[in-house]
Amino acid sequence: MIIRNLRRKIFFGVSVLAGTGLGAYYFHSRFIYDPNREIIKTLQENSTIIALSNNQIANYSGPSLTSLIPDENIPLIGENAERFSFNLDLRKGKSEENQDEFAELLVNCVRLEEIWAISSIDIRFKHSNSKWFKLFETFQLTEQNCDIKSEEIEHILNSNLHKDSEELLKTLAKNENFIFKVIDLMFKDKQKLSNLGPPLVFLSLLIQKNNPELKLGQLKIEGKKATAELMFYIERKPDTKLKAVALMYQLFDDFILNDSELAIKYQNDAIRSCENNQDLINILSSINLSKIIEDKIIKNHRSLNSIGKPIEFKCVLIDKDKKENSIKVKLVAVGRLNNAELVLTLEKDNLLESWKISNCDFKILWRTSAE
Repeated sequence: MIIRNLRRKIFFGVSVLAGTGLGAYYFHSRFIYDPNREIIKTLQENSTIIALSNNQIANYSGPSLTSLIPDENIPLIGENAERFSFNLDLRKGKSEENQDEFAELLVNCVRLEEIWAISSIDIRFKHSNSKWFKLFETFQLTEQNCDIKSEEIEHILNSNLHKDSEELLKTLAKNENFIFKVIDLMFKDKQKLSNLGPPLVFLSLLIQKNNPELKLGQLKIEGKKATAELMFYIERKPDTKLKAVALMYQLFDDFILNDSELAIKYQNDAIRSCENNQDLINILSSINLSKIIEDKIIKNHRSLNSIGKPIEFKCVLIDKDKKENSIKVKLVAVGRLNNAELVLTLEKDNLLESWKISNCDFKILWRTSAE
């Protein structure tokens, strides 16, 4: 069923959520207390499933994502332990010789009676020697009842913790008001709310309803600091209960890709920014723009660190001579910390009917504290 006036935002009755990371958290972690190695092996498999359910990781690794914990790094779980953590490496590639070990996970686990479950996962990327990022966090459920009073829904609708979401939330209040229980749970978790950075924008909702015993959903959220999917499981029989809720954070390709892959991404971003100038697109596509970006910015760690990932690239035509044998273009890199400019002079070889870079000027545009 699709609500017509919100068909781009809310989709009901869709079954594409069966393999999400929350399923790995809730279902695959439900095993009886086994010997140490078996527990770690199961949690390793669950962590890999959760990582693969992240869109950016899945796009980079494809279905051939694997993980590894060296024997010497397998933790020993104490008999009375309530929590423990372990690290594992993520790899992509089918053959062992060609595998790319691109990321490391820090998996935090908690004991739920006789069950070990994943409470959160952090990630860092080896290509960029990045800091640790939040990947996945679960919520502690103090109560499972999905009922919510109309005045509590009204309080959420009028909250200053969200903006530009009225159409979506009012539709939910009419059709899927139990989701306000999930939203309320997130609003009350100050740490996770801070990680996202309010006010939040609720972008879209996807719900699977074709399972008579379960209801699975993803509510996409954009904050000032991060974008994430708020994922939840509802058990429908014998009583409607909230069984699991988690946040899956959106990652930046800037940290996942290796140097040459990142240079190609920045090149493509710059070319796409010229969508209204097909002649310029053709010229830029004919030169090795990614090589210039890689040499001047990506491999120059001082420049890259000064600009700060993630970086957005745009291209602007500065000058074109009357004979159309020479043009000057400016690549603008808008970074997290500062901006930069690559000014390229391109000349046409009339004999070969091709373009080449004859000159390149690079400078960092330092932001002031007031910006």
